[in-house]
Amino acid sequence: MTTTREPRTDRDSEQRDRSDRRFRRWTARAVLTRMFVAVAVIAVIVIGLVNFLGARTIFSETVEAELASINSDRAQAVRAEINRARADVMAIARDTSIAQATRDLTTAFVELDGAQGALETSQEQELEQFYAQVDEESGESGGSALVPTGTAARYLQYHYIVDNPFAADQRQDLVDAEDGSSYSSAHAGYHPMLVERARTMGAADILLIGRDTDDSVVYSVNKQTDFGTSLTLGPYSATSLAAAVTAQLTSVPVGEAIIVDFESYGPHGYLPTMFIAAAVTDQTEVVGSVIAALPRNLLDDVTTFGGEWADVFEEGSGEVYLVGSDLLMRTNSRFWIEDPTSYVEDLATAGYPDEVAELVTQYDSTVLSQPVDTDAVAVALNGERYLDEGKNYLDDKTFASSEPLQLSGVDWVIVTEISASQANSFAVDYAWSLAFLALIAIPIAAVVGYFLARRLTQPVVPLTETSNAIARGDVGAEVPDLGRNEYGDLGNRVNTVS
Repeated sequence: MTTTREPRTDRDSEQRDRSDRRFRRWTARAVLTRMFVAVAVIAVIVIGLVNFLGARTIFSETVEAELASINSDRAQAVRAEINRARADVMAIARDTSIAQATRDLTTAFVELDGAQGALETSQEQELEQFYAQVDEESGESGGSALVPTGTAARYLQYHYIVDNPFAADQRQDLVDAEDGSSYSSAHAGYHPMLVERARTMGAADILLIGRDTDDSVVYSVNKQTDFGTSLTLGPYSATSLAAAVTAQLTSVPVGEAIIVDFESYGPHGYLPTMFIAAAVTDQTEVVGSVIAALPRNLLDDVTTFGGEWADVFEEGSGEVYLVGSDLLMRTNSRFWIEDPTSYVEDLATAGYPDEVAELVTQYDSTVLSQPVDTDAVAVALNGERYLDEGKNYLDDKTFASSEPLQLSGVDWVIVTEISASQANSFAVDYAWSLAFLALIAIPIAAVVGYFLARRLTQPVVPLTETSNAIARGDVGAEVPDLGRNEYGDLGNRVNTVS
């Protein structure tokens, strides 16, 4: 039995077309467009990621090299500054005029140790009263324990400190006490020369120590409360300066200068003070010692680039500082100099006890007040170089370079730091640049992908239309010439079927 198939009507074909479109999720053009865009996005991401990782390595190496270079440069500058001061002191110690001044002032000092140096009762009372009070303007501390016991010391302190007509910070302007003593005569002859020497070398003070006087300070440019006192028996015999003169200086070759590390020195208002000392020689004979007190800002000028941080650290978060073996700063923190109020707040945030902020504020300095117990300091104190990320003394993330200072007489390290955000800023900026380029490239890739997909799928339209026409019963429908390619071959096959 033969079964005949009813011819498909136009209505049947339209229903089937609608059914095909309903089950068709995406058109070929849409699929190709998405594929082109996906490939472009993947390519942009991969290329960008490879570029970013490579650039980050380069930036990191650049930052490391720059930090290490700055650190080494400042270390060399600090050594040069200290060695310059040492050379100045050694030159003074070898000067025959200084040797003669030391001899004459020592001789006159010894004369005052007898009846010639006895003070009147009223003068003794004035001296005692001076030590019974604290002069807040000069910063000198009083107290009976600091009153010198030697006759010469009491005599000189009365005439050159208590009875000095000039203010505490201008006592060096008194050339002659006009007391008729041989000491004042010698002082008037040598004082202008020594004041000029101090000014020339930039010293905060110059002391001369007489031989065979129990290491007494027979002369001082600025006439602080150590003037006339004995570094062996006097009130400052327990200081690092006294130890340097009475012990260390005798063990070094004649003519060599020694460095006395920072200490809170009473005669200077307990401010951190650093000294350089050398034996004064007259040909081959040692006639005493000369001590130069270095200015407080001597090393700060080196580590802070004279205050011009912005020329070195672009983002304003970098600094260079020195730390001693006691884990205390030897130079001022940049952040204290720039914003003391915020610095005190940062100390509290970092968990320091109130005493640290009080010391820093009281002496207006982080020297010998600010602890620095960091990995950078620990590694450098161990004699090695450090170059890595970590945290600084304020518990902020930083990138640091450190190394031993290698300076004879002191155990210091030098640290150069920048904030972690500054260290990574170049890589972050580059990442944003890549992201910006990606935002431009991806839409362009989408547009190009759309037009490529449209061009590639353009022959599909006549093939689809002709196939639908044949399905509706239009057996005479033909596909136009689609060219010498796969689409053209397919069109010819459809035409053959039609």
